[in-house]
Amino acid sequence: MAEIPSKPAHDASRNIATKYLIFRPRENAVIESGGHTRPMAM
Repeated sequence: MAEIPSKPAHDASRNIATKYLIFRPRENAVIESGGHTRPMAM
């Protein structure tokens, strides 16, 4: 099972999905990140 993302990670992925990606009705997306990426700037 996938682990539940932290609040900052959830907010960052929602920000990317709503501001930068365009979806058609009934489309889905999965946004993944790895532990090897840089930490998010807060």
